[in-house]
Order: sequence, then structure tokens, then C-alpha cells
Amino acid sequence: MRPPLFLELEHVRPQERPLTPDPFLPLSLRPQSIIPSLKRLTLASTRLVFSGLVALGQSPESSEYWKLATTFGAHCSADLSSSTTHLVANQEGTAKVHQARRARAKGSKVEIVYPQWLLDSVARWTRLPEEAYLLPEPADGGSAPSSPVR
Repeated sequence: MRPPLFLELEHVRPQERPLTPDPFLPLSLRPQSIIPSLKRLTLASTRLVFSGLVALGQSPESSEYWKLATTFGAHCSADLSSSTTHLVANQEGTAKVHQARRARAKGSKVEIVYPQWLLDSVARWTRLPEEAYLLPEPADGGSAPSSPVR
């Protein structure tokens, strides 16, 4: 068996050493594998749905929010389901926000948060507590009268 590349290159000045990784180092221990693995741990236990953040006619999967969330380990979906943990919405009044509020009234644990929760969580590489990012409940405690979904 050949000695590791770093032992062979000990006598070479650092600036002359090749930048390629040691071919005998397992893939899981190479820097280009470690960092993405650590990123994916950030939101690994989350299931996100986005509301009001994707332009009409655009596929949700192509949005920057979706790409960012999946890079950091979240599972994203276009529609709310019983497994959804977070609805990321920038405003009250969307059909998905109303649907999530009704689900919460029936015992669902889905958190309705502003997009800043996602951005701050990935910036810190840790899932932040949702409390400071929750979309406030409507003043009347129910759905807005103009709700398209009843």
C-alpha cells in the first residue's frame, strides 16, 4: 500500500504542493464532502412550503428560497401536508397561510414564519427558534373576511 500523499510531500514547500486531495482519503473525509454535509444538518428535520415568495409562472423548485433551503437540508414541497413543519410566508392573507392556520386550529404543529427565519438560520448554520419570526395572528383571531379559502 502506498503512503498517504501528505507524507510523500512533507519535504516539498507548501506553495509547491498540489492542491488536489489525497486520493487515499475517504470521500466522506474530504473537505468538499464535509462542508455540504454540515450544511445539510442545519435544516435536516424540516419540511418547508413557501407562500408568496415565488413569482407566478415560476416553478417553486427554481426559486432561490427553495434552492437555499434544500442546500441546508430542508425538504421542500409546493403544497402543505400533514408532514409540513414550516410555512415560509412574507404576508398574511394567502391561501396557504389560511390553510396552515386552519391546520393549526386542528392541532397541526406547522409554524408560519417570515422568510427572515430561513435566511438567519442558514446564515448561522443552525435552526433558530421560530418565536421571533412568527407571522402574527390576525387581530380577529380567525381568517380574514376576504379569504379566498373558507
